Amino acid sequence: STINKTQTDTQNNPCNQSDPQYNNRNMMEEQQIKEQQEDLVKKRKGILSLVTGPLPYYTYSANVIANYSHRPRTRRYNNHKRFNNNNDIADVEIQQEEGEGGETRRTYTKKEEYDPSKSEFTLFYFGESTSLHCLRVNPLIARFLRDLNQIDPDEEEENESSSSSQSNPLLPCQCICVPNDMTLEGYEIMCHGMGFWCMDFDHHGRIGIIRLMGVSVVPTVVVVNNKTGKTITDCGLDAIQYHSSSPKNVLDFWREGNSGVSLLVRATTGCNVM
Repeated sequence: STINKTQTDTQNNPCNQSDPQYNNRNMMEEQQIKEQQEDLVKKRKGILSLVTGPLPYYTYSANVIANYSHRPRTRRYNNHKRFNNNNDIADVEIQQEEGEGGETRRTYTKKEEYDPSKSEFTLFYFGESTSLHCLRVNPLIARFLRDLNQIDPDEEEENESSSSSQSNPLLPCQCICVPNDMTLEGYEIMCHGMGFWCMDFDHHGRIGIIRLMGVSVVPTVVVVNNKTGKTITDCGLDAIQYHSSSPKNVLDFWREGNSGVSLLVRATTGCNVM
């Protein structure tokens, strides 16, 4: 009876591992995943090759941006308490979920491999949740990306009438935030509702990126050409601030390999040592 029962279970289970069709399907899926990963590796050139592994993505929220505040709340002078008190982490309203064991889960919408082929440029934004300057420019960078990546109605109509392969237009920019924070609260303060990808403090490529780009102050925005993997400028924040009313202009400068700001503008900007 035991043998008959085993045979019946095998027949009723279409996903039995002894089934050749099941094994072939698994092999095809594994091969497809492997090819996708290889394609992503080929798309990452230069310093972008260090951006590997799934990254959390925080979607843009107009409500968060509208209510975002950079009031000090004694951040710089009360870091220990702020980083150890989950009830006093920011002026930004953050909806957190409780997981198993009562731990706090992050509010990002997805976690997947970063694909540089979806945009022309990658903005590496180096910031820190305890820096008031960073908290002031956070919504500025978020609005800049939102305005720059918006599709014009005419372009949208052209995309709808074109083939399905061209239905997703190439974005001008994507932003990877590299917080100088070691806590969940710091990640949430910097990225929640901003439309940023987030590279955690313990990401294996973080130190290499910081050293290769020579970043020593926050906030800093480094612009990288996704097609070549080469750095265009480390004065991306200056360009964003200077061209905040006309983001398309700075995009033209970056396409030409220029920073988009003069030496005078660079000399008059302020920053904080990391």
